[in-house]
Amino acid sequence: MDDTTCRTISHASIAAPATAARLLTDGFTMVRYDHGFRYDAGVFDIDSTLSPDDLIALVHRQARCWGRSTVWWHGVSPATGPTALRDALVAVGGVVAAQHTVLERELMRRGQEGVPDPLLSVTRLHAGALPGVRRLLALEQHEDTDLDLSRRHCVSIHPSETHVLARLQGKPVGTAAVSFAGGDEAHLWGAATACWARRRGVYHALVTARLDLARRRGCRVAILRAHPRMAPTLAEMGFGTRCEELLMRTTLR
Repeated sequence: MDDTTCRTISHASIAAPATAARLLTDGFTMVRYDHGFRYDAGVFDIDSTLSPDDLIALVHRQARCWGRSTVWWHGVSPATGPTALRDALVAVGGVVAAQHTVLERELMRRGQEGVPDPLLSVTRLHAGALPGVRRLLALEQHEDTDLDLSRRHCVSIHPSETHVLARLQGKPVGTAAVSFAGGDEAHLWGAATACWARRRGVYHALVTARLDLARRRGCRVAILRAHPRMAPTLAEMGFGTRCEELLMRTTLR
């Protein structure tokens, strides 16, 4: 792979922390995971002129060089280049692991703010709050696996990330993060709430707090990936749907 560069870059997301080594090409970004995540290797930012079969072969060859047996393909959609990538991944045994709706919101645009629960508060997550978060994640049920990924990130917060913690009557009930990777975009990720605190406006408050942080950073747009069932709720908050994406998994043979 003479036309690629392997280096660490200062961008963080829910699945790819800033410390992950990356292989950068003109058609995709590939990440090697070395930090205990459930992923082996990940492919992001796919927009290649290669044929689907050639792209898969190239990625699998690099995964083998890294000693990885599983590859997670992020952001596969009808707009992903090359075309028919989804079908090609299925043909080599790939499976759909998750589906996400990608939503965005202009930060000058206001959605329905609603009336917050007076017993609910959201604050920046500082080191002193980490023990409480860990107790929450260990003892309380949560909605999805994002909360576990957030817990892992909380072990070492990168400067490009800001974490927030929601409390209800002083008790931790939810956590979320926002990443600022340069430019005018803010990426919201990792939001989850304790099951016992559902329907108390926790998720709404976590989104609102991160939008406020993004505005103060001078960002123009906020982007997030959510389960499709969350799209109506986020639409009420001023988000519009950009596209539908798949997370796909291939296992090397």
